[in-house]
Amino acid sequence: PAKEKPATGSAGSLGTISKNKEDDGAVKNDDSTAQAQYDEAFNALRQAKYDDAEKAFDVFLKNHPKHKLTENAKYWMAETFYVRGKFQEAAVAFAEAYQEFPKGSKAPDNLLKLSMSLGSLGKKQDACVTLVELAKKFPQATAVTRNRAEQQKKTLGCS
Repeated sequence: PAKEKPATGSAGSLGTISKNKEDDGAVKNDDSTAQAQYDEAFNALRQAKYDDAEKAFDVFLKNHPKHKLTENAKYWMAETFYVRGKFQEAAVAFAEAYQEFPKGSKAPDNLLKLSMSLGSLGKKQDACVTLVELAKKFPQATAVTRNRAEQQKKTLGCS
C-alpha cells in the first residue's frame, strides 16, 4: 500500500496519481464519455447503420479497453459483421470476445453466434463443436439462447 501512493511533497510526485485504477479519478470522470461513446455505437446498430456502429464500437474499444461495457461492445461489434454477412470477421470477433470474457454475461451468446458464423462459412464440424461447448459450459444460458442453439444443431445436422 505504501508504494501505491507517493508521499506528499516527494520529488516528482503528482500526489493524485495512483496505481490502483479504482482510486484514479480519471477513470470515474471518464465514465460519462465512455457511456456516451457506447450509446452512440449502440444507437447506430439499432438504426441498422452497421458500418457506423462498427466504427463507433471500434473507437469505444480503443478508448476504453477495460470499461465495464467492453464485453458488450465486443459482442455488438462482432454482430455488425454477422448481420452484414462478413462471417469470417464475425467468427474471429465472437471467438476473441469469448476468449477475453469466458465467464462474462455475453459468453453463451458469443459461442452461439460463433457457431452460426462458422456454419455460414461451411465449417459445420467446428460449428457443432462450438454448440457442444455452449451446452456443456452454459447449461444455465437463457431459454432464447438454448433454443437458438438447438435450432442451429438441427440446421447444421449436428449429431
